[in-house]
Amino acid sequence: MNITKKLVAALAAGLLGIALYAQVPTGGVKGTVINRVSRDPIDGASLMLKAGSREIGTVQSDSQGNFLIQELPDGMYDLLIEAPGHRPTTANGTVK
Repeated sequence: MNITKKLVAALAAGLLGIALYAQVPTGGVKGTVINRVSRDPIDGASLMLKAGSREIGTVQSDSQGNFLIQELPDGMYDLLIEAPGHRPTTANGTVK
């Protein structure tokens, strides 16, 4: 194998390692679901996290309206929030 082929193979292996490392979960989404008018926390709101059309996971807010979705790879996400008696809401964000 000549030096050019060795260099290209090593570079390709290095780039593949970087691409695989980038897919490792590194962050999360955390927040509080509140009523827009009263600013009171909403217990039991359903939150669905999506990346494009793919559903990543769902959680429910606790009694203080808090939620946490962990171990997410970097990327752009949409968060659909639904609770009885409230309009569904979508929030967009980026995990870095």
